[in-house]
Amino acid sequence: MRNTGIVLRTTIKRAKLYLLIAIAGGLLLCGMHMMPWGSLEVIAIGLIDQDGSAVSKDLVRYLEKDLDMDVIESANVDFDESLSDMKTKIVDKKVSAMIIVPKGYEESIVDLGNIHSSGKERELEIIMSDDYANAEFTRAYIESYVTSLKTMAIAAEGDSNTLTDMIHETNLLSKDMIQTASSHDDVAQFTNNEIFKSIFGFFMMMGIMQSIILANMIYDDRVKGQYNRLRSTALKPASYVAGISIFGTLGCCLMSFIYLTFLQISGNLPDIDIVEVYVLCGIFALFLVGAAMVCGLYFNSLGAIMAGIIGIGTVASMLGGTYFPISSSPIFMQRIAHFIPQYWFMDAIIASIDAGGKSTPWAINALIILLYAALFFIVTGIKYAHQSSTSRRLGSGVRALVSQES
Repeated sequence: MRNTGIVLRTTIKRAKLYLLIAIAGGLLLCGMHMMPWGSLEVIAIGLIDQDGSAVSKDLVRYLEKDLDMDVIESANVDFDESLSDMKTKIVDKKVSAMIIVPKGYEESIVDLGNIHSSGKERELEIIMSDDYANAEFTRAYIESYVTSLKTMAIAAEGDSNTLTDMIHETNLLSKDMIQTASSHDDVAQFTNNEIFKSIFGFFMMMGIMQSIILANMIYDDRVKGQYNRLRSTALKPASYVAGISIFGTLGCCLMSFIYLTFLQISGNLPDIDIVEVYVLCGIFALFLVGAAMVCGLYFNSLGAIMAGIIGIGTVASMLGGTYFPISSSPIFMQRIAHFIPQYWFMDAIIASIDAGGKSTPWAINALIILLYAALFFIVTGIKYAHQSSTSRRLGSGVRALVSQES
């Protein structure tokens, strides 16, 4: 324990830049969270109405009146021109999504209530922009609308006039939709949650920077001989590994502590189990520190250390779904992701947010990350112990030769 404390104090004195990056990283994450990530005041939706029916007009009314969206209908008569115009608006960020109501849409909806239904249902086509928060909520709104509409169509038993009357009698579905669709506050909460998820991608990037500094410090010890002097002493491998790992983990946890504390004080913390997030951040910090120690002890150049940590940190983070949803990746990449610690970290964070503060089975995720960290520490200890015994044997040999010559 005493030797571990000595290593820890020595490391703190030598690696002030590491702590500085932890503090700066935490403040940077706070600033990034408060940056504007897209406007929630007015969501613009493009619409191409090929049906011109009562249902499509009700859809427009619903989006504009109930959800306070700005519906931009194409003025072109030709469908191809309308489609090209709306796609341009999506690219130019003038609309968050485009909805295409196909010809015969109302007819296919009415047919759902017919006992002799053909089963050929026409679907609304929704094309999303990269405005993730607004686009995903638009999809949720439309899916909820269509679900309510189909329920009413079945009740109308295949009669279009009855369906139209039911729409008007129920205030054009607004009551049902308001119960299922999210309010402006829900959109804000959803966006805040999405920002929180995205911020952890930057958290990993800052952790990688810290890992590079830690690995370079260990490599510097090897080059300048301090590492060899430590190995020739009675300092045990466990003390050396523990001292540096405690320092590295506390530094990385300091960054997450600043960020999460800021969210709590500012009232922007999502409805999550905060203890779970702290524990996950601490365990993931252990993983990053372990990776830094392995690179610092095994690699023989700064270039190799950089490449190793960037590979472990950046490339693995991309494969693990840190920067984009893993569900959007090819199947083989989704399978590879299960062998990457970053996947299990983000999976637990996302599950905690989606659960809305309820308990989630995150222990298995934490255990898997911890096993990876333990593997790195074991490899580090083996390297240190092997070189220590070699140094002692060489030292004993030199002393024996000196004694013989004397």
